[in-house]
Amino acid sequence: MINGAIANGGTILYDDTAGHAMNGSLMNTPGGTVDVITSLNGNGNNVINHSNYNVMAGGTATGIDHFANRQGGTLDIRADAATGTTGSLTATTITNDVGGTINNAGTLTADLLRSSGTLNSTGTLNGRVAIGRAGDAVLSNVITGQLHNSGDFSTGGNLSVGGFVNAGEGRSLRACDDRSGSACRKHGRDLDGERHFGRISAQP
Repeated sequence: MINGAIANGGTILYDDTAGHAMNGSLMNTPGGTVDVITSLNGNGNNVINHSNYNVMAGGTATGIDHFANRQGGTLDIRADAATGTTGSLTATTITNDVGGTINNAGTLTADLLRSSGTLNSTGTLNGRVAIGRAGDAVLSNVITGQLHNSGDFSTGGNLSVGGFVNAGEGRSLRACDDRSGSACRKHGRDLDGERHFGRISAQP
């Protein structure tokens, strides 16, 4: 346990089987790496990520208030297909700035207030997701909250969402039926004819 705020430019491993707790906010500076291998309790503190923040398969990061993924930052929530285990991160809110990347193959529980960078998710997103005008997203599997798209968005497979809004700025939404071979359905401003082998279903 470390008491107080941390600025990390090296490597932090949260790998103790007894678990870890944050007693202050964490800034992961350029060149820094954070690996959550077992469990981490954020205790209501913030994380500002400018580099690599990895939640390994089987790792859990909970209790984070706000996770800010800045330019140059990569948040990876990983999965292990061989063991069937996934990582998970829980925060109140998340932002993903231009030049930031979020890769989710596990479970991300938070309201993603704005993604202006790159967002890739093949796992579960529990909460609302807002893709900003500069944002690019490839999504599949499940989003439990509303998806609000003002940027570039495509499905990487079947996608179930709690609701969908494609704003006036939304430039591209591609959802195609790989079984019927039908053309892409137009949800946004343009229809590019590409096939992305997935369906979007909005749950009431």
